[in-house]
Amino acid sequence: MAEDVDGFVVVGRFVGIHGLRGDVKVLSYTHPREGILRYAPWYGCFEGEWREMAPASATVKGKGLLVRIKHHSAPEDGQRLMGVPIAVRRSQLPVLPIGEHYWHDLIGLDAVAQDGAALGRVVDVIATGANDVLVVRGRREHLIPYVLDIYVQRVDLEHSRIEISWDPE
Repeated sequence: MAEDVDGFVVVGRFVGIHGLRGDVKVLSYTHPREGILRYAPWYGCFEGEWREMAPASATVKGKGLLVRIKHHSAPEDGQRLMGVPIAVRRSQLPVLPIGEHYWHDLIGLDAVAQDGAALGRVVDVIATGANDVLVVRGRREHLIPYVLDIYVQRVDLEHSRIEISWDPE
């Protein structure tokens, strides 16, 4: 799940070490997963502070990525990265066409049914293959297909709300 934090967008996480040269396994939140490699520099959050880092090389491996970070050459270097989120500056992301949104823009929006009934807040977006699904939590949890003009009627980032054609019950 990508999230927006202090002008940085979290696009992945370091999840494991590989080999003796400090390579690390990366869980990418981008689609496709190797899309994370289009962004440089990366930023890692250490003790609440974002620090710049640069991937030196990368290999797609199974469902993940193996990455070597510049100036990291030992397993101990990789170990220090475990669990650290990988972010890029929001300004590094391409501008989307009107009507398209990044997932992190949807998370946190108030979901409202067309009759004005509050459904809850968007807490996640799940890729299912057929279409993305909004996870909306309120009095109960709703899984709402992100299908424009059928379920999703309007995304209003200015007012932090998303209008949904959905029966709250």
